[in-house]
Amino acid sequence: MCRWLTMPSRTPLGAYYIYQRRGYHSVLSIYKVSYDLRERTSRGQIPRFLYVVNRTANKSDVWVFDGHKEETRMKNLIIIGARGAGREVFVTACNDLRYGKDFVVKGFLDGKKDALDGLQEYPPILSSVEDYHPQSNDVFTCALGDPKWRKYYAEIIERKGGEFITIIDRGARIGKNVKIGKGCIIRNFVDLSADISIGDFVYIQPLSIIGHDCIIGDYCHLNCYSFMGGFCHLEDMATIHTGGKVLPHVKIGTASIVGAGAVVVKSVAANKTVVGNPAYVFEY
Repeated sequence: MCRWLTMPSRTPLGAYYIYQRRGYHSVLSIYKVSYDLRERTSRGQIPRFLYVVNRTANKSDVWVFDGHKEETRMKNLIIIGARGAGREVFVTACNDLRYGKDFVVKGFLDGKKDALDGLQEYPPILSSVEDYHPQSNDVFTCALGDPKWRKYYAEIIERKGGEFITIIDRGARIGKNVKIGKGCIIRNFVDLSADISIGDFVYIQPLSIIGHDCIIGDYCHLNCYSFMGGFCHLEDMATIHTGGKVLPHVKIGTASIVGAGAVVVKSVAANKTVVGNPAYVFEY
């Protein structure tokens, strides 16, 4: 059930995106913050807002109204990429336990301005990565599947002083002594066993299983149903495609690719693609 609030008198006027909490999800609406809206909230005609994000891309102020606090600042999460992976990461961010407490989603960065046309209940595309200038309260995540492009765009934002945070779905299982770097995305039903080291900007898709004592380097990508046995090592920029399995004690070299459904039984050198069961080097 929604509670009602009285909007603080010092709330700035203007157009705002307003998210209303419904269970684990938030539904985007747009209201005009005006004296009339302030009056109507006091009469109980507008439901309690989870948070309000300024519509102007150059501002990063966030107001949370709970009837007690007048103003609370949160981090504004900006997702790089507004296409398929970006929309999936938006859902993951909304399922992070810190969502609505430590951060809210401000919007997307994407050079394709019409990427969200015809879609509903998503925050706006703010700008392209190249044209956006990080604000003091912004944090970022990079929702691009290809490690090469994830690295490229993340470095653009970092050169501008942007800060990246790790997003973890509440449905992921994180074991003991698991170290996770910055800018990672851990989606639902991922199982991270024990004593695992995960680098920066790693993207792990749903239903992947990582065994004990594994090492995953920076910018790696693990697609759905990936498996890494105990003591495996995935070097920087490596990819495991859907259903790929890497057996215990095997190392996958830098920027190498494990094809969909492949079963890797011995180590793979850098910049190689392996496919099949047992996996072999595929030349193309």
